[in-house]
Amino acid sequence: MAKPILKPLESLKAFSVFHVIFDNYLGRKCYYVSVPDWTWTVLFTRKQNAQQWNFEQFYGKTAARDRHNRIQFNRMLREKRSLVTRFGDSVEFYTPVLDGGSVRGFIISEGILEDYPTPESFRRYWKDLTGTEGSDLNPDFLYYARTVLNQPILDRAGIAGYSRLLELLARWILGKERAGILREAERLLNQVFARQIPHPEWVNWLVGADKFFVKPDKHLTLPPWVPNETGVSRMPSVAAALMPQKPLLRAGALDILCLTRRFQHECFLASRELEQTYASPLGDYGCIVLTSSKPGLSPSQSRLEVRDKVQKLCRNLGRKLNVNIHAGLGALVPKGGSLPKSYREAVLALHHAVENGKEIVSSDAPGLPAEGPSESQMHSLIRSLSQALARSSPAQLALARDNFIHKLLLMSYGPEVSRAYLLAALHLLTEQFEHRSGLNPASARALGVELMGRLESAATLPDLVAAFRESLEALLRYQDNPRDIASVSEMEKIVPEIAKDPGRAWKLSRLSRQAGMSEPTFSKWFRKVAGLPFGPYLKKVRLEKADALLREENMTLERIAQECGFSSASSFIQIFKRMRGIPPRQYHGKAGNN
Repeated sequence: MAKPILKPLESLKAFSVFHVIFDNYLGRKCYYVSVPDWTWTVLFTRKQNAQQWNFEQFYGKTAARDRHNRIQFNRMLREKRSLVTRFGDSVEFYTPVLDGGSVRGFIISEGILEDYPTPESFRRYWKDLTGTEGSDLNPDFLYYARTVLNQPILDRAGIAGYSRLLELLARWILGKERAGILREAERLLNQVFARQIPHPEWVNWLVGADKFFVKPDKHLTLPPWVPNETGVSRMPSVAAALMPQKPLLRAGALDILCLTRRFQHECFLASRELEQTYASPLGDYGCIVLTSSKPGLSPSQSRLEVRDKVQKLCRNLGRKLNVNIHAGLGALVPKGGSLPKSYREAVLALHHAVENGKEIVSSDAPGLPAEGPSESQMHSLIRSLSQALARSSPAQLALARDNFIHKLLLMSYGPEVSRAYLLAALHLLTEQFEHRSGLNPASARALGVELMGRLESAATLPDLVAAFRESLEALLRYQDNPRDIASVSEMEKIVPEIAKDPGRAWKLSRLSRQAGMSEPTFSKWFRKVAGLPFGPYLKKVRLEKADALLREENMTLERIAQECGFSSASSFIQIFKRMRGIPPRQYHGKAGNN
């Protein structure tokens, strides 16, 4: 191998830039494979442990990837050039290390995403991998989806930049390049990767997402690297929290994860187009946006400018993603003030916006608490919940519940820590319910397991909060009327079954007999669980299935009517036009354009 001719310090600086790119932005594992002994050496490690190939290894499906790698190795030996290939949803990179026309080895990097994966692509891959259907109730399937979605997303310029980065790294390994390596690596860092991938730590450090890793208030200026990598040249003075509205009432965990990943990426890109603004993911459900107003404005002018900026960002994202965007806005802080406080206010205001169906809520909105609680206060709030349930007081329980949730949100924990608090509270309350309800222990425990399962399966922090609210309402209702458990449990089996297969010949009389109820009693409980009477609910889910089938180009109206349980095509057309306002084929054209 040729003797390195780079000066040691210059070589070290170049390696430092490579390290920043891989560690802070790409987060992908990168290997050097030597030829001819085929020894693999790790150059850079990844941010997370599991990758797509780990799932292939676990399920014994590595042959396709091994074959893909062999093909690329042979191509590099033959063609002596870098390769950009695709394997599944991922784009993968291979670069030869060339010394005088001879291949000394290869550099291989784990994949990135060029486009947003869809729930359908995840389910296809999972079926090929495991032989089973991908289900939102399968934690392994959702773990796999999160693993893929955590890959960085790059456009064509980013992919070309990634390939060029590995070529620079190959020349650095040989020591043949001079000052140009450092200069070009810095260009790729600032103009390619930092523009397409959010920095993983800067925003969290500013807002104190980790209480042990937070910017000291005395730091009033930005480090020199920040303007180059983030485009922000003055200290942010306010935090906003954004998240997309659920697309459908029946959207599952995977649908929400895919939408959120796309939202987070688009929000980051859009924030880079706004002056002095930067965005970073907020858990697995939204984004934190940091910004500031122009210098010299009065406090009221600054608040108005920031609100207009956040509102513009929400509306641009809403149009691009075709969903409504909710936002919470923290208070502006003076120079050197506490951004963590503004961040906590923003997260709490966001949840207030979601609960009340508002586009944007500021921290000074009525009903929002101003201070965060201590650990002992959180335990005291859980005891207040227990006491309210013991008194069977809906008003006291609602007050204690909202206070507990608001304080929890004000602490700005991520979904998993919040889930632990909510599970601890619910566990205490279900134990109390078991002793007080008068139900047989098995039924009470079954209810507890079901309610805890709802919290466990909630995909995002807003879903967690909603599931906790519903669980408390159920405990209070069943504590006063324990016999209702059996009726609701029966309905909670029937309603999803109808939604899953609406085309079957469902009859109210037959279902009520199977449930052991009279038709009026069945109808009462069905409406409570489904939110609609039996007939309108059946019509609703049949039309929802028809909406989806109309997107299939090769399906006739007769076939769609048959699949969805309508008596004839003419009946289907008549009902569809009455409910949707346009004939089915016109709706199909509109859906295709959207």
